Amino acid sequence: MADQTTQNTQNQTDQKAPDEVQVWKEKVAALEKEKQEWLSKTKETPNEVTLNDKVRLERESTDKKTQESKLLESALTFNLTSTDFLKQNESVLPKDISDIFKAADREKYDSAIHKANATKAAIVQSFFSQQSNVDYLTDSQKNALADYQKLTKNGKEEKAKEIYENLFEPALSTLKRVKKAEELARANQGFGGNTDSDQAYKEKLQKMAEQKLFRGKN
Repeated sequence: MADQTTQNTQNQTDQKAPDEVQVWKEKVAALEKEKQEWLSKTKETPNEVTLNDKVRLERESTDKKTQESKLLESALTFNLTSTDFLKQNESVLPKDISDIFKAADREKYDSAIHKANATKAAIVQSFFSQQSNVDYLTDSQKNALADYQKLTKNGKEEKAKEIYENLFEPALSTLKRVKKAEELARANQGFGGNTDSDQAYKEKLQKMAEQKLFRGKN
């Protein structure tokens, strides 16, 4: 009886063994096929790389370096000319813009580009928090601003340069033209402006009037 049981167990083992071996063979074959496919995609022989490919790769590498250089130059210029920017636009910018530049100077950034993008993102946020500034945008620009406002902090910083140049700068330029036109209108109506040049002009007129008056008395 024991011999019969042993024989049955052996028969079952012999029956399962080929099946398991076949499964492993198929797995090995599948892995080998996958390996060959990967090698065929990544392997490059000298005959497969044409002169056109070399020229294209070199051009792409050069363009990438040029783009990176321009981005760095633009960021450095922006960071280093913040004082001049504030002086030129102080009368039309929100009051907290100067605080944004000061805060950016206290922060530590990975690069000048990162600092510039973070600063521009904060400026855009501050400037367009005033609805009157949003009104200077076209409908398509308003839509772009709305999409931008939905981004995360990192997303806003990544697109800050694009939004700053395409939305903020045009809106700021329009705002300055409107303010200038308003000042000219007030001046034509007999109201003096509040700019430094307006004040200097008024002081000059006053001195001329005083000199003429005193000469008349003498």
